[in-house]
Amino acid sequence: MSSRTSDPFSHVDGLDSLETIGIVKQMMKLNEQIMKLNKHLLQLDERG
Repeated sequence: MSSRTSDPFSHVDGLDSLETIGIVKQMMKLNEQIMKLNKHLLQLDERG
């Protein structure tokens, strides 16, 4: 694969990077929820 003009990320700046930051923030929120869920499941396991 050539990483010159065919690179889809070569144009990333301004709005595109803001969208990327938004996606990353959403993924971080999801990660927190998953970790909370895992803790909850572990607690249920310990009870059983």
